[in-house]
Amino acid sequence: MKKLIMMSMLTVTLGLSACSTYQEVSVNEEENKRTITVEQAGELEIPLDVERALLFRATDPLNAHLLGVEPAGINEILINNKYIQDNLSDVEFIKPGDIEKIETIDPDLIITYAPDDYSKDYVDIAPTIEMIYNSSFLSPYKKRVYLTHFYHLGVMLNKEEEAKEKIDDWFMKMSELKRELPFDAKEFDAVVLTEIDGGYQIVPKFGSFGTEAVYDVLEFNLNKEAKRLMENNATTIDSLDSLKDFETDYVFLSSNKDQTQLSEQVKNETGIDESHIIILNLDDYRTNDLISIEGQTKDIIEIIK
Repeated sequence: MKKLIMMSMLTVTLGLSACSTYQEVSVNEEENKRTITVEQAGELEIPLDVERALLFRATDPLNAHLLGVEPAGINEILINNKYIQDNLSDVEFIKPGDIEKIETIDPDLIITYAPDDYSKDYVDIAPTIEMIYNSSFLSPYKKRVYLTHFYHLGVMLNKEEEAKEKIDDWFMKMSELKRELPFDAKEFDAVVLTEIDGGYQIVPKFGSFGTEAVYDVLEFNLNKEAKRLMENNATTIDSLDSLKDFETDYVFLSSNKDQTQLSEQVKNETGIDESHIIILNLDDYRTNDLISIEGQTKDIIEIIK
């Protein structure tokens, strides 16, 4: 009985923790300050109106733009991303840990990934939030991590209601996009990979690199062999030849190599029909904000057509 009570108390504690993360606690309009709850620091005081955000995570810059907040700085790894280039005209590209350059843009809020070894230096410059890329089990968006983080960003930027409205619009947009595909993707399975040093990484659902477009918007099935490897934490393959064992219908591979040559290589090594091999630009598929995912989905549909 005592054990059951303790387990119940733990469940309530976890539930309260999940509910209270990324929520507004108080507002001081006279001092242009808000207090919100965050994962790493409990409660944190941030600007009421964020004007010069520095956003190091790939998912945040264009989501902030969509919410009407133009970031002052973003991660330099995104410098060749076409969606960034098309939507952010006046932004600094900054290498994580470049304290001197960060000080020059004078951010009023820094949002970064977790863990970030440089956070201890960032806090001397501006309020800093480290975010773990996962979804709360009580999130209204369930396993759609990218939507949970869009909503959390809305809370941090004082754009919570706008974020909810944008997400509602997104669900309608998803249905529109899916109808543009000339077949039912639910009848096919797929594996999404991205090129890494020394091999290829199998990317899980909601892990960017096109997975949101492939699995969530278009609703391809996650390949069973890929799923099995993920469950065993063995998601790296040394060569494309390994894809023979997957017996998958479609391969989506993000790389910066020559797309024609890479497609031919995948076909030769796996025997998969070339029309079912979709090579994606790594720089453009690194982001998984709503603007990027819409563009990525349209690109994939055009390639398949």
